[in-house]
Amino acid sequence: MCRNLASQGFNILIIARNKDKMKEKLQDLYLEFPHIKTGHIVADFGELKTMEDYKKKVEYEMEFYDIGVLALNAGVGTMGPFEELTDKEVESIVNVNALHVIYMAKIMAPIFVERYNQKGKRGAIIVTSSGLGSRPISGTITYSATKSFASFVAEGLNHEFKDKIDFLSYQAGEVTTKMLNRFKTDARTISTDRAAQVCFRDLGCEQMTRGSFRHEVAMLAMDYMPLSWIQSFMFTIGQKTMKKIRAR
Repeated sequence: MCRNLASQGFNILIIARNKDKMKEKLQDLYLEFPHIKTGHIVADFGELKTMEDYKKKVEYEMEFYDIGVLALNAGVGTMGPFEELTDKEVESIVNVNALHVIYMAKIMAPIFVERYNQKGKRGAIIVTSSGLGSRPISGTITYSATKSFASFVAEGLNHEFKDKIDFLSYQAGEVTTKMLNRFKTDARTISTDRAAQVCFRDLGCEQMTRGSFRHEVAMLAMDYMPLSWIQSFMFTIGQKTMKKIRAR
C-alpha cells in the first residue's frame, strides 16, 4: 500500500514495532520516489490494550502530520483450533486484528472531521480485513471473529461518516505475504501490488470490497457452501497448520 500511495505523490508515515525495518522500507520508498516525505512512529499494537495506551503512544505523535489516508493494515494470522492457542496468542490476535482497528478509528475520525470542516478535504480509512471474516470459521475462529469485527467497524462507520470520511473494509483473499508464507501468485493468490491496486480502486465507491476477481469467485463459493462443510474442512486445515507451527 505504501508504494502505491507514494507513486501517487502521497507522503508516507508508517506505524510499526520494528524501527529498523520501518527505516529500511522508508529509505527504499524515498529512493524510488524522491519527491515524497516520510516519517515513522514506533508502536507495538500487540502490546497496546486501552485507548489511553493509544493516545500516549500514537495520537500525540500523529498531531504533527496532515493525514489524508489511514490504512489499518497490521494483522496477526496465527491459525489453529481455539483450544490449542496460547493465552498470549489469543491476546495478540485480538489486540492487533480488532482493538487496533477500532481504537485507531476512534482517534482518527475526529481529526478527519476537523480536517474536512477546515479544509473541505475528505479523509479515508482502509481496514484490511479478510475473507475468513465472512463466516465463523472453525480451526481459526479467533482470527475469523476478529476480522469479522474489523469489517463491521469499517462498514458501519462508513455510513456514520459518509459525508466526510470514506471507510472501506477490504476483505482480501490470499496475497503474497510473509504471513501466509506465499511468495508467488497462483489461481488463488495475488501480489501485494495488485492487492493495493484493487483496494484503492474501490475506495470511495464501496464500503466493502474483496478486490480482485479471483478473490470474488473464491468468496462466492465460501458464501454459498454449507457452513458445516466449511467448518469441517477448515478445522482440519487448522489442526495441520498448528502442528507445523509448533514443530518449528
